[in-house]
Amino acid sequence: MLTMIEGFATAEGTRRFTERFPVLTTAGHFRQPKQIPGFSELRVSSLGMGTYLGEPTDAVDQLYVQSAKTALQLGINVLDTAINYRHQRSERNLAVALEDLIAAGEIHRDEIIVCTKSGY
Repeated sequence: MLTMIEGFATAEGTRRFTERFPVLTTAGHFRQPKQIPGFSELRVSSLGMGTYLGEPTDAVDQLYVQSAKTALQLGINVLDTAINYRHQRSERNLAVALEDLIAAGEIHRDEIIVCTKSGY
């Protein structure tokens, strides 16, 4: 049973995340959206991972979990999901990936920006 992962992205956490990827940082992969109040201090990867498409099956779930882990391990810290994506399975798949990498000490919750929405 999945539980809510406490926390949220912070300026300190996203800065720490970028420090693990000096080549990407030098290349301008991480940005600070200065024009967005309340978000301007975060360091945001220029690419994110969306979770909209795919059949609601166990096989696709496994692919999403592995894809999210790989994305996070390679320098993506923006994940996009919603309750209606794949019948809530996408949100749950991201939770599994985050929980696994947090438990392994590879990431911290405050390093990752999770965008989720409700409804249509």
